[in-house]
Amino acid sequence: MDVLMKGFSMAKEGVVAAAEKTKAGVEGAAAKTKEGVMYVGKCTHSTAMSVERERERERERGGARIERIERRRERERERERG
Repeated sequence: MDVLMKGFSMAKEGVVAAAEKTKAGVEGAAAKTKEGVMYVGKCTHSTAMSVERERERERERGGARIERIERRRERERERERG
């Protein structure tokens, strides 16, 4: 019976030690996952902001192109009128 009790005690200690390691491992993994998510979020936000700035620049350039085309057409109309 002593041997059985000692065996169960050792098994219990092993389970407790494994649980503590697992808890520490899970906490470490959670921290790393959070860091990774924050990094990806930061990069994604930065990229999204860059894309939006570039879109705005293209809109401005496009507007300037349209204005030049309209001015050119207006000059052509004036020449045709006389």
